[in-house]
Amino acid sequence: MKNNKPQKNLQIKITLLIFIMLISISLIVSTYLKKSSEKKSVEIATNYAYAISKVIDSALSYYMQKGHKSEITSLINELSTNEYLIGIHIFDNTKKLACINPRDKSHIMTSEYIEEILKNVEYRSTLKIIKTKNYHFLAYYSPYANKGECKRCHQEKDIIGTLNVNIDLQKIYETTLSEANKTFWVLLLSSFFIAAVLSLLINILIINPIKKIEKGMEELTKNNFDVKIDIKSGDELELLAKNFNEMVDALNNANKTIDNMHKSIIHTDRLMTIGTLTASISHEIKNPLNSIMISSDILMEYCKKNVADTKLKSFLESILEDAQRIKEIIDQTLNFSRYETSINENINIKTLVKSIEIYSKRILFNHENVDFKILANVSDEVFIFGNKTNIEQMLVNILKNAVESIPSNKKGIVTFTVYYDLKDVIFVIEDNGMGIPEDKLELIFKEFYSTKTNGTGLGLSIVKEIVENHSGTIDIVSKVDMGTKVTIKIPIKKDKDARD
Repeated sequence: MKNNKPQKNLQIKITLLIFIMLISISLIVSTYLKKSSEKKSVEIATNYAYAISKVIDSALSYYMQKGHKSEITSLINELSTNEYLIGIHIFDNTKKLACINPRDKSHIMTSEYIEEILKNVEYRSTLKIIKTKNYHFLAYYSPYANKGECKRCHQEKDIIGTLNVNIDLQKIYETTLSEANKTFWVLLLSSFFIAAVLSLLINILIINPIKKIEKGMEELTKNNFDVKIDIKSGDELELLAKNFNEMVDALNNANKTIDNMHKSIIHTDRLMTIGTLTASISHEIKNPLNSIMISSDILMEYCKKNVADTKLKSFLESILEDAQRIKEIIDQTLNFSRYETSINENINIKTLVKSIEIYSKRILFNHENVDFKILANVSDEVFIFGNKTNIEQMLVNILKNAVESIPSNKKGIVTFTVYYDLKDVIFVIEDNGMGIPEDKLELIFKEFYSTKTNGTGLGLSIVKEIVENHSGTIDIVSKVDMGTKVTIKIPIKKDKDARD
């Protein structure tokens, strides 16, 4: 059989999809952090420049009034030790450097740095981002107005100098960018971890139940109608498994129904074949049978007149009765699905019971392991109205079932009880045989259904039809290994009605 399974399973697809989504989110977050790092670097540098400027402004006003210029230089040198600070400078009103910290000497040697800061000096508070081949920094300029005590030395000047603070933007940006990169790698590693955990959860919560359903479907394709899927997830997969199980049950029932119908069709076909065969040979059977019956009748008349041996007469009566029964069986075999309800008569119950007793003892109960008892409490005036042959067939069928239900290793007891009330004649047949399972009781009257391996399934269906044709009822009570009780009620025919 060709393997049609996909090369990539659902778990890999879902895991890859989630992983790609997590990586995409990590890249988006990382890109955002890198972009925001530039802006954050400027904000940090600006705040830092403002803070240094305020410290120097306060110290400058105080120390200049006291004449302690060296203290100002010391303060600037101390502030300049910060790694993010490139330089602190004070320009006079002619844009000449009045004060620089020692760290600036290397910049002056190259002249690139000093040229850039001098070129951008303004006599107002200004922030400028300066970027050259070797430098990338934020320059803050804060002018000093001539006011208060300053006018003693600078009488005619409005601006006496400018403070310049330069913050290394490149270093701050590298620091913030490093944090952004760390965040990216944390997100990336987390993506792998989350994808692995989600893959495991997907396998447990989704893939395994789907595999159970897939396996169930594979079993179903192999005509295994006993397959069941057990999923207890409390979600749509559990509902899907439940629906699958219900579908399998429905298919199983349908398959059994089709199988039973197929068997019934085969059985019916066999019965039709038998019926056709019986019809074709019935003429050949009836001719010699009629000859036997006529000859027996003649012999019986002769014996009545000339032979005193009662035993011989009894044998002749048995021959005539059995020949008549053979004739009736042939007729019923040809017409087992249509009963001759038109040939009805008043049936004397006492005579009927005697006939059943003779037949049963001779045919059914001629072996030692079954005791047959007849308990008949009826008078000569009790009648029912119907087809005598059908009634006899009905009772004989049930008695035959009773005998066949008794195991060979068990002492059997079959009781045939007959009594009547104001409305009905009641026939009760009890046995101590194997019994019928409770779940089979509803099926025993169905055509072609039989609890016996060699049964035709027509016996009890015919019995029920005979009972219903005589406006009667039938009830069966059975317990496994204890026996079966069959009760049949046929409406009574009053003595007056019988005579009429």
